[in-house]
Amino acid sequence: MTSSSKIAVRELPLFPLPEVVLFPTRPLPLHIFEFRYRIMMNTILESDRRFGVLMIDPTKGTIANVGCCAEILTSTRNHLAARSVLKDTFNEME
Repeated sequence: MTSSSKIAVRELPLFPLPEVVLFPTRPLPLHIFEFRYRIMMNTILESDRRFGVLMIDPTKGTIANVGCCAEILTSTRNHLAARSVLKDTFNEME
């Protein structure tokens, strides 16, 4: 890897969603009702408004190893609208 092709790595808070994916041009309305996720979203709103979304299979309880970086577009009390940040953001998450 050359110095010009370094990849920036950062940690994102993760939000698992059942059978849901995000698209860059389609805002996804979210109702945040679990207290732990409301705290997480408040923290995200105070920073750069980005978080990771991973798809979860509710029948198996497993989380996919791919996801995307999401950005909060709008927020009200317990409701958010988020979208995928980039067109090609489905990469393996660790």
